[in-house]
Order: sequence, then C-alpha cells, then structure tokens
Amino acid sequence: MENIKKRKIAFISAFARKGHDSTQFSAIGSYSKTLLNTLNTQDRENIEVLAQIEPNETGYEYDGLLVSRVWRKDNLLFFLELLFYVMRKGFKVVHIQQEVYCFAPKYAPYISPYLLVLLQLLLRLLGIKVIVTIHGVVPLAYINKDFTENNKVATPLIITRHGLKTLYYGLVSTANKVIVHNELIKGYLINDYGANVNKIIVIPLPLYTYPENKKNPDILQKLKDQKKKIILFFGYLAPYKGLDTFIKAFQSFNLSENNAVALISGSIPKRLVNDPKYLKWLEDLKELSSKISKDIIWDQRFIPDNEIQSYFINADIVVVPYSEGIASSGPLAHSVNANKPTLLSEVFRDVVDDTLIFGNTSEELGSALSKFFLDNNFKDTLLNMVNRQKELWSSRNIGKLTHGVYRELFVNEIKYD
Repeated sequence: MENIKKRKIAFISAFARKGHDSTQFSAIGSYSKTLLNTLNTQDRENIEVLAQIEPNETGYEYDGLLVSRVWRKDNLLFFLELLFYVMRKGFKVVHIQQEVYCFAPKYAPYISPYLLVLLQLLLRLLGIKVIVTIHGVVPLAYINKDFTENNKVATPLIITRHGLKTLYYGLVSTANKVIVHNELIKGYLINDYGANVNKIIVIPLPLYTYPENKKNPDILQKLKDQKKKIILFFGYLAPYKGLDTFIKAFQSFNLSENNAVALISGSIPKRLVNDPKYLKWLEDLKELSSKISKDIIWDQRFIPDNEIQSYFINADIVVVPYSEGIASSGPLAHSVNANKPTLLSEVFRDVVDDTLIFGNTSEELGSALSKFFLDNNFKDTLLNMVNRQKELWSSRNIGKLTHGVYRELFVNEIKYD
C-alpha cells in the first residue's frame, strides 16, 4: 500500500481490523475509530494510525485515513517499535491513547504503563509534540484493599499510591496537551496528582455509531415477542461497574408486576477470566439474582459489533450504576446515541445533568425505576436530558474540539488549518 501524502500526525492506539469497529482486548479500539470518524477531511489525511500488529493484515486505508500495523501488543518493546517508526516517518505530532491494559496487557499494571511515559519523554527530547488522551484516572481516595483485590494489584497500598502518582504525573508532565473526557477526571489529575491545569482539555467521549443489524440477536427477539420491557445493563462485568447495585435494585422494584426484565449483557474482562476471587464474586451475584427474580436475565458473552446497537434500540431504559468513576463510560455513550432514557450513579454527577442521577444505593435505583415506569413526566424529562447530552457530545462538537488541539500544536510550525 502506497502512502501518497506525507502524514504529520501519528495516532497511537489499539485499532480494529479492516471491516470491524472494535478490538476485543481493549475498548480503546472502538473509541479511536469513532473519534477519527468525527474529524474533517484534512485532519484524516494528515493522520496515520499506528496500531497493533494483527496476523495477515499489514494495514489499510479508508476515507483518507491510513492504518499501519506497527507494534506488538504483548511485547514490552512496543514503545521502541513506536519510537523508531515515528522517527523514520518524521511525524511532527504524536497523539497517544493511554489506557492501562491497552499496551502489553500481560505486563500491566506494573510495567507497560510506565513505558508509555518513557516513550513520551523520548519523543519530547526529539522535538516531537505529544498529545495524550487519558481514558481513566484512579482517584487516590479509591485506592484501598477492595480496589487492589478487584483489579488484581499485588503491591502494597503505599506502593500502589506512589506508582499511580508517578504514572499520572509522568503522563501529564511529558505531554504538550492532555485530553480527558469529563471534568471529573480532570479534577482527579489536578487535585490528586498535581497536574498542570493549563495542559488539560476536556473533550467528551464521542457517540458510538455501529451499522444496525436488521436481525435482532435471539435473546432480544425472544423478549420482543413476549412484549417485555427491557432494563439494560451493558458492558464488561467489571466489579467497579455496580453490577451488585443493579441486581439488588430488583428487591424493591418488582420486575414481574411491571412486565419487565433486567437484561445483563456483557463479558468478563480478559484480565479476570482466570481469577478465582472474581469468578466467585460473579457466581455469588448470579445466585443472588436467581433468588431475587427469574426476570433477571444474563447474556454473558462478548457482544459483536453488529449486535451492539440492537441492545440499545430495544431497551426501554439503560442503567449505568458504576461504583467508581475511574473511567468514561462506553455504555453511556451508546445509550445517549440511541436516545434512550438513562439512569446513572453519583459518580457521573459532574459528567451529565443531575436529572439523570439516581443516587448510589440499590434502594435509590429501585425507586427511580418505579418512578420511570409510573410517571410519564419523569420519563419525558429523562429523555429530554439525554437529547441535550447528545447535542453536547455530537460528532460535530467532538471533531471541532479535537481539530482545535491539533491546530494549536501546529501554529508557527507548519501550515495547518
């Protein structure tokens, strides 16, 4: 494949194979493709995506965007592979998508995230400008025994705290610009990790759009045939996502009386598939759900790209009950994009309008669901707020804000407009 134009921006990220929208090992693959689709023609023609090496695929081009397979995802030399490629191609700006388990996930969280800091430092020493998008930040208040156990962190708490301080301070200090997805994460970086406020730019998570599959997955078609109302929990079944709160809410909200089902759709995070304590936690939740209601349905699998939109289109309401606000939420973006009423926990209070916040407890969630099914005015209010969020997070706005970051770094260096 011949690159007919010299590209100015290296966009480093996990990225989907040709014809796909996501990567199974990292949600960053979905984000990056969605973000790049919001950019204008000139931006796309100036970008080369430096993606993970995939068998039998050297790279591809679509709509002016060039995707090259450059680094090995399970190799600690990934940062050198990226560095040498950037030097050889002569990029002026590098935009890195940072997520702890994206690069060399076998060696996370102890080694590979810090190699990304080293990469940024080396790039800056070479005179290359660096943008880093930080997709999740752990506030210091969350670092306790439960957090380290849930995330398989073996180091003592004091070392974990110092390690995270080194990581986030390093990421910010070695970058020209830092992008985060909401004010909450920006606040964590500034207040907990001493980040330079002038470097940080808030650009919301883009709204994911996948081609609609005309044929519903079997489980959705079955519920549709039964005329059931669907309360949806969607995404990786990670402990911090509040799955226990979601399930316990149906102790107070009667699914059967409301002709509704609680649909839990998603898979186990790869880093936890063989973790005995996590698997015990998940089995205990399944047992609890079976005792609470037969209408709590588990659809435990990796949902392929062509089915994702169907889940949100068919849902009556989406619940995002995270217990920790350490990352942005893909399910929230999907829900807003599908114009679905959405209820969120307190960790999203600085992210969305307060109207969408149910609280923190299962009792508060049960109460909000009861209100949703009984009060049409409340239902309309939720929908109006979701539509307002959709405008704020529109492709037009996301693309414009991202273009502004790129343009600022090229001022007085090369023409870029």
